[in-house]
Amino acid sequence: MSQKYKSSSQNWNILFANRGKVTVSIPYQIVPFQERTMDQTTNKRIMIVGKDSHFSYLVQGFVRTSAHQIVPVNLGDDVLALVKCEKPRAIVLEVDLPETVGWQTLRTLKSDPEAGKIPVIACSWQDESARGLAEGAAVYLRMPIVYSDFEAALAAILTKEENDQRS
Repeated sequence: MSQKYKSSSQNWNILFANRGKVTVSIPYQIVPFQERTMDQTTNKRIMIVGKDSHFSYLVQGFVRTSAHQIVPVNLGDDVLALVKCEKPRAIVLEVDLPETVGWQTLRTLKSDPEAGKIPVIACSWQDESARGLAEGAAVYLRMPIVYSDFEAALAAILTKEENDQRS
């Protein structure tokens, strides 16, 4: 049995029912991943590295508002390999309590010759801005983060990066 119906977006969908299983056919073309990737010459990717889903969600909204592409990464993944593969313009990194994965990730990124050139915005609930800057972060933001602070930090590091490239 099949039934055709209009969805709220006015697109025709087809609903199939077969022995208690329901399948919905949606007439959209799925674009292969290779066609969706961004051109390397117009790199507008910002990598968001965090363990807290609320942090990642908030920062993804900020990055989306700033018209950049989001590259979400879970803290604990092989961040260095992903940075070398994706080549983001900046990294937003959640660092938290002393000697956690976030701080180790920051040290690993900054010790690598290639990844060390990418500016990092370190974010934490702790007031450890001196440590964050000493360990190589370009900017340290204390949570909770408001958009105006994030926007100013991102603009500052991207402007500095563009000026460094011109020199």
